[in-house]
Amino acid sequence: MEVEDLKTYVKSKRIIAQLLLFTYLVIAVLAFSSWTIGVYNGLGDADRKIFFLDFFTVLILADILILLMFYRYSDDFNALARNTGFVLATVILRVAIGAPGVSALVLFMVSGLLGIAILRITQHFYTPPSEMNFSYRKEKNDL
Repeated sequence: MEVEDLKTYVKSKRIIAQLLLFTYLVIAVLAFSSWTIGVYNGLGDADRKIFFLDFFTVLILADILILLMFYRYSDDFNALARNTGFVLATVILRVAIGAPGVSALVLFMVSGLLGIAILRITQHFYTPPSEMNFSYRKEKNDL
């Protein structure tokens, strides 16, 4: 990734983070106010769906947007595969939040195991640049 591309990518991620903060605050205020009104009317109960469904939906959209931007600026296959796997794990988490009963537990576990598996796989196949073999390059003394 070139320096200018990196600067543009980081700037874009900052804008998305600021939008996420604003969205988080709006969703939190709306969820808390609707829950408070429900409690006042005798209908309120504590449920994981009060806030997390909406916010995770927004997070997934932001993850996908960041992933698409990363596809534009990078050609590092290991990072692309890892990030795609993490987005998939996030999507499964979102489905788990809305799922009833034991299926939610199973989906939470599948999401966590998928994230760990993606991390292990990419660590296994990733070779840091300092350990790469650059023997095809001629040394100055060989010229």
